[in-house]
Amino acid sequence: MAQDYAKAFQLLSYAYNKGSKWGVFYLGKCYFYGLGTPQDYSRALQFLDEVDWNYWEADYLRGMIYARGLGVAEDIPKGVAYLQKAGNHQEAKEELLHYKKTLFGKWKRR
Repeated sequence: MAQDYAKAFQLLSYAYNKGSKWGVFYLGKCYFYGLGTPQDYSRALQFLDEVDWNYWEADYLRGMIYARGLGVAEDIPKGVAYLQKAGNHQEAKEELLHYKKTLFGKWKRR
């Protein structure tokens, strides 16, 4: 069976609107990458903020949104904190290489 992101997004949205939170991370991921729906970082963040379990990929996506200012005001320290929370996952480690702490303890883009 071929992947159908639009159908998956439709079913996840339906379940969410009926009160089920089990797919909230996947809705955030769909909005982040534009899978089955137009890309919308603000909506992605709304759903990712509802993830109430410790999940590295949710932290990684939130870190990307804040550190790069995708759909929100850029907040590099907050983004770096989320990226660090994502742990030793390769994607988070690679993104962290784009930021450094100044002599005065302030995070900035390299």
